[in-house]
Amino acid sequence: MDLRSASVVLDVGPGIRPQSVIRCAVHILLEPHRPYLDAVAGDYIRWNATWEAMALLPDAAVDTVVALDFIEHLTKADGRRFLAEAARVASSQVVIFTPLGFMRQDQTGPTDAWGMGGMAWQRHRSGWTPEDFDGYEVEVLAGFCREDENGPRAVPVDALWAVRSL
Repeated sequence: MDLRSASVVLDVGPGIRPQSVIRCAVHILLEPHRPYLDAVAGDYIRWNATWEAMALLPDAAVDTVVALDFIEHLTKADGRRFLAEAARVASSQVVIFTPLGFMRQDQTGPTDAWGMGGMAWQRHRSGWTPEDFDGYEVEVLAGFCREDENGPRAVPVDALWAVRSL
């Protein structure tokens, strides 16, 4: 996967693990669950909001939008809207990482895997395949998802990278 360098990255839904695939001077974390933002150490701009807040940004406001392990938490319709908004906000590229197809994940216990109460944000609501990423370069990684919220998976799930150059 060919990723471009970037000065400004908008990292959507990073949870407690901001993206590290693209080095940048300005790294903006857009995360709806405040305890996740508070748990992240480092020099970031922290934006406590849902992805829909991207509508407040002008066209081409950042170089790159990165959404790793994020889009599967949206419904398919919202995911499509997110992809369109990400392409509007980015001037250079959109980078997506997600399980291949639907990978069940329901946080039904008293707390999420990190003890931060983000169960509602952890539920998977959709599955994505290469056909969903028209105009993107897609690479499938066989057996990449080896764990879920309960620990090691009996059968690993494939994942995919999707990168759209703008």
